[in-house]
Amino acid sequence: MSDCSQLLCRKVPPEGGFNLTVAYMQQLFATGQTQQSVRLFSTPIPDAILHTADSKERNWLAQLRLIFKPHQCHTVDSKYNDAPSLETYLQDYYGSLRLPPESGLLQRLDYGTAGLLLQSPDLETHTQLRALQTQGRIKKFYGAWSPVLVPAAELPKCGQYPGYFRSHGPKGREVRIVKSPNPTHSKKRPLVGPYRTRIEHAYSTVSGCYFAISLRKGFRHQVRAQLAQLGFPLCNDDIYLEAYPPFSTSCASSASIGPKAIVPRKIAPRAVDFPYLGLFACALEIRLEDYTLQFSFV
Repeated sequence: MSDCSQLLCRKVPPEGGFNLTVAYMQQLFATGQTQQSVRLFSTPIPDAILHTADSKERNWLAQLRLIFKPHQCHTVDSKYNDAPSLETYLQDYYGSLRLPPESGLLQRLDYGTAGLLLQSPDLETHTQLRALQTQGRIKKFYGAWSPVLVPAAELPKCGQYPGYFRSHGPKGREVRIVKSPNPTHSKKRPLVGPYRTRIEHAYSTVSGCYFAISLRKGFRHQVRAQLAQLGFPLCNDDIYLEAYPPFSTSCASSASIGPKAIVPRKIAPRAVDFPYLGLFACALEIRLEDYTLQFSFV
C-alpha cells in the first residue's frame, strides 16, 4: 500500500530501475486524493546511507530535501496565478534564509500534477543537483492514468518516444510534439528538444489504462502530450482530453500530436469520479559514482 506521507530511501546498484506495478499506481491515486497539503521531507536520507558516502558527497546529500506537492498547486510564483505556490510555502518555511533560485526547487510539476520534487536550501547542493540533472543522472518516474478502455493488445509498446516540443494555442497553453524539426515550423514558437519519454510498463484494467513513465529531462506537459499523441489522454486533463478525445492509435498522425481521424473509444466509469489530473510523480533516482539513491512513497 502506498502512503504519500511516508518516504522510502534506498541505496541500489548504479543501473537503478523502479518497478511501478498497477496496484502501486492505483493506490497512489487513491491516497493522493486525501493528501491536500504540502509535505517537506527534511531528512530523506537515513544516517546509515549517509555514513557510507565520502565526506564531499555526505556534505551536500545531508542538505537534500524532498517535497510532496499536492494536486492543484502551482510549483512557483507567477503573475498568472494568484493562489499560494510551493515556492511561497518554502519562503515562509525557511523565513529569512537566503535560498537558491526558485527557493531551491530543482524541477517543476504542472498545476494539476501531484508528487515528489527535489529541493535544497543551500546553493552548493542546488548547484550539485543541477550538474547531475544536466548529466542525465537524475531520473523521474511517473504513474499516469488514462480513462481509455482498450484490450492489452492495443496498448502502446514499451520503450522510448523521442520528440521536439513547441508551445501552441492562446498564450502557449498547449504543447505540440513533432518527430523532427523542419524549415516550415514557426520561428515565433521554436521547437526545443529532443526530449525522450520512456514508457516502462503499460497496463489495461477495468478502470482504464495505467502507464509507468520515466524521464531524465523534461518539458512542460511532456507526459500529458505524449500519451495524448498515442491516443491515451489522462483523466481530467482539461487541455488534451478536450482537444484530443480518445482515438485509435492507427489514426495518429506520424508528424504531430493530432489524429487525422478520430475513432471514439470507451471511457472507464470509475475514472469519471476521480477529481484530479491522472498524473503522479511518484519516484526519483539520483545516480552517483558507485550507487544510485532511490526515493519513493512507502
